[in-house]
Amino acid sequence: MNPDIDFLKSEVAHYMQRLYQRHLTTTLGGNISVKAGNFMIITPSQKDKNRLTANDMVVIDLQTGTILTSQQPSMEYRFHKGIYATRTDVASVIHAHPFWGTWLAITNTKPNIDLLDESAYFLRNVAFCNYAPMGTEQLALEVSKNALLSDVLILKNHGVITMGKSLCESLEKMEVLENIAHYTYLTR
Repeated sequence: MNPDIDFLKSEVAHYMQRLYQRHLTTTLGGNISVKAGNFMIITPSQKDKNRLTANDMVVIDLQTGTILTSQQPSMEYRFHKGIYATRTDVASVIHAHPFWGTWLAITNTKPNIDLLDESAYFLRNVAFCNYAPMGTEQLALEVSKNALLSDVLILKNHGVITMGKSLCESLEKMEVLENIAHYTYLTR
């Protein structure tokens, strides 16, 4: 693998640990990917998110769909591929199950992003995806369609997806969404 891919594998592992340590996802839940040219680096399926290393990361050729490493990718790899296919400006995708963000997903509550300048700036708008079972092509199509509307997606009865030009940007959107979801609850 080239040096950029090796570096990005380390970054994905690092950001997944941060996501877990901030209680934004569960031990085996959530996933992160980055796009590197024609490749996608994504977290593996069913591995402890707080103990991931660069060697655990999965590399997929986006043109052929070929998995180039021995690990199995997250079951949600399809919607990551779909986002990169429809949003050429996106280089990072985070999917998690934060407590308050998931509260939005199960109650179909729109977050009041106008409560704070930070949320109005970073989130701008939030799109809701109809329910589809996790890991399915149906979910991948629903996410890909809604990714054209927003960088922040609420998955009905499931969780949250954030996208950005970098892992840092995607994580910031996840953290800001979690905060504004909580503030929305408190101000209702």
